[in-house]
Amino acid sequence: MADTLKPRDAQEVEDAVRWALGEDKPLELVGQGSKRAIGRPSQTDLTLDLSGLTGVTLYEPAELVLSARAGTPLAEIEKLLAENDQELGFEPIDYGPLFGREAGQGTLGGAIAANLSGPRRIKAGAARDHFLGLSAVTGRGDTIKSGGRVVKNVTGYDLAKLYTQNDQTEQALELLVALSIRTHGSMKRRARGAQFRITYAPRHLWHWLTALCEEVTGSDERHEAHARYVTVEDPAR
Repeated sequence: MADTLKPRDAQEVEDAVRWALGEDKPLELVGQGSKRAIGRPSQTDLTLDLSGLTGVTLYEPAELVLSARAGTPLAEIEKLLAENDQELGFEPIDYGPLFGREAGQGTLGGAIAANLSGPRRIKAGAARDHFLGLSAVTGRGDTIKSGGRVVKNVTGYDLAKLYTQNDQTEQALELLVALSIRTHGSMKRRARGAQFRITYAPRHLWHWLTALCEEVTGSDERHEAHARYVTVEDPAR
C-alpha cells in the first residue's frame, strides 16, 4: 500500500514534490478522493493528500470573486455563497454518491482539475470558463502563478485553462495549491429581477403558476410578486 504525504501549506507541498523527485518516486494527487474510482488506478509509490490545504482566503460578493485553497470542500464554498444569495455557475456534479461515498466531499481543486459541469453547461459553461487564476507547484517543486482575480487578467495565453481536465488517466501539468473563480447570483436572485406576464393559463395550470411565484420569491411576498414579477390572470375571473 502506498505511503501518504499530507502537506499543510504550499511550502510543504514544494518540499514533498522535491523529495519525491529526488527519490524517483511517482506521486498520486488526491483531495478527498471523491472521483478516485474514475479511470485506471494510478501506479504510484506515494499518495500526496491535499485535503489539508483548505480554507477560503478571499471572498468579495460585490465583485463576484472567490479565492480558496485547492483542498477546500465544495460544500463549504457553496454554503458560503448561498448565505450571500450566490452560487457556482458551472454547477459541479457530486460524484460521491455515485461511487458509494457520502455527498459533499468533492474539493475545489478537484472540480477545476476535472473541469466539472452541470446541466446548464451549454449556457453557463464548465469549470474552466469560471476559472480566473491559480497558484501551483510544478513537477520540479517550484511555485508558479497564472491569471488573477478579475476576468480580464491576462495578455497573451490564458495559461490557467491548461490546468483543467486532468483526470486519473492523465499526468497533471502542475499541482494546484490555490485558485480564484467567478461566482454568480443564484437562480432565485436572477428570477427576482425578471419580468413576466402570463395573459392566459388553463385552469389546471393556474394554481401551479401561483405556487411557482411563491417558490421564486417567498410565500410572504406572494402579492408583491404578482405585482412586480409575474402577472397571472385567473381564467375563472
